[in-house]
Amino acid sequence: MMESSSDLPKVILSFDFEIGWGDITNPHWERRERIGVYDRLRNVLPTILAEMDDLSIRGTFASVGGMIDDPARRNFDHLPVKARDLVLSVLKRAKSTSFDGRDLFEKVVAARVGHVIASHSFSHVPFHYEGVDAAFVREDLRQFKRALGQYGLTTDRFVFPENREGYHDVLVAEGFKRVRGAACNLFSNRLLYLSTIAIVPPPLVRETREPEGFVRHHGSMLFNDAGQKAKIPLLMRRVDMGLKSLKRRGGVFHIWAHPFNFAESDPLRIAFVSMLKRLAAERDAGHLQIGYF
Repeated sequence: MMESSSDLPKVILSFDFEIGWGDITNPHWERRERIGVYDRLRNVLPTILAEMDDLSIRGTFASVGGMIDDPARRNFDHLPVKARDLVLSVLKRAKSTSFDGRDLFEKVVAARVGHVIASHSFSHVPFHYEGVDAAFVREDLRQFKRALGQYGLTTDRFVFPENREGYHDVLVAEGFKRVRGAACNLFSNRLLYLSTIAIVPPPLVRETREPEGFVRHHGSMLFNDAGQKAKIPLLMRRVDMGLKSLKRRGGVFHIWAHPFNFAESDPLRIAFVSMLKRLAAERDAGHLQIGYF
């Protein structure tokens, strides 16, 4: 593998690592639990991690604190009333493996390549949810740090739940210095976006230092087929367009994904591994570097 250069354009890979927590405020977790997605992830994630080890590719795993915490130690007293009632109701009904991901997290931490860990909050309650205020955000961040500390780890990186930004001052006060913000989108009009998705490459991004004192990153492209195999060719076309644009213009092409999606779509998992191999080949040829935020 060639040494990377800071002058080379960069591909960033990040993962919203959340299992059922990603859908804590909606019923999608029930469908995924019913069809065995979270249980199947126990077999799928090690294959992805092994490929990344073999290719010497690191990524950022933005992990939900409730997922990596000991269930007996979880505390939701800081949540707004509506959110607290919802979370407690969901956890009471769900299978433990849908929300307890300590075994999954330990596999990521044990990977040879040394993945980077970020916070994806403790509860995954988005910052725009009813009753959310600065006191909630502060305590949610502290609960995450407590949960992560059980593994002897710390982090200064953060990914917003549901990409809903807010409370930047609280993040900075709690020691977070690098943030993945809302996805970068060239078109605010969804119909225009959908009509041009096959011909306009994903946006490239650059690091920006914000007045509040943190470094901001944006996602360029979500790697997801929404469970529809027919979308895979378009997904791979967008990767190709993004890489061509990256090599031509420089900057950062930030691809993010949800690991549980690889457990609900074999074609998506296969396509993702194929993309990893291409990225490794481009890196080894000296065309780009692969990093993390």
